[in-house]
Amino acid sequence: MPEHTLLIPDLNCDHCVRSVTAALRALDPQAQVQVKLSQRLVQVITEATPAAVALALTAEGYPPQVEKD
Repeated sequence: MPEHTLLIPDLNCDHCVRSVTAALRALDPQAQVQVKLSQRLVQVITEATPAAVALALTAEGYPPQVEKD
């Protein structure tokens, strides 16, 4: 499965981490999500397309700024 690393500037607290993780798992229940809160980075391994990942995060209120692959 492809891995994506996303910078999410609005990622600030544990609530944000739970929201982002839930949004990604709703998109792909098999997604593997790792969050580096201090760096505001999310690493996700998923079959979902990068566009679908960005859309899911944006809809949850956490638009990714850039993808860092």
